[in-house]
Amino acid sequence: MPEALESGTLNTPGIIGLGEGIAFIERTGRQNIADHKRYLTARMHQGLSGYPKIHVYSMNDSGKNSGIVAINIEDMLSAQVSKTLDERYGIATRAGLHCAPFAHKTLGYAVDGGILRFSVGYFNTSDEIDYTVRAVQEIAG
Repeated sequence: MPEALESGTLNTPGIIGLGEGIAFIERTGRQNIADHKRYLTARMHQGLSGYPKIHVYSMNDSGKNSGIVAINIEDMLSAQVSKTLDERYGIATRAGLHCAPFAHKTLGYAVDGGILRFSVGYFNTSDEIDYTVRAVQEIAG
């Protein structure tokens, strides 16, 4: 019966991290965080859109984009592009069907290889976005 009354070890790092995360958001401001993320996402979208062989599926509507840029490169599997970005450029992405094969099928996104997904966040920089765009363009040829 004592096991039912023992709470175990407190997640002290988690509690402190939560507090610091909330303090950061309060200091920085939710709107500032959202605006910066939207700016970076639009920058990536614009850098990749219109480039031959790169198909951008994400919307470039700052009010509707959540920081995700989804693409494919013509005649290349998303997994291969992801691997090349990681090994050659040190860029982490997610490739495939993203646990939603039926959504990909419904939307008509390359069901066989899925898509390549970039997640843009507040802590990314314009330089990182530009580096990523150049890397994808190099891979696309």
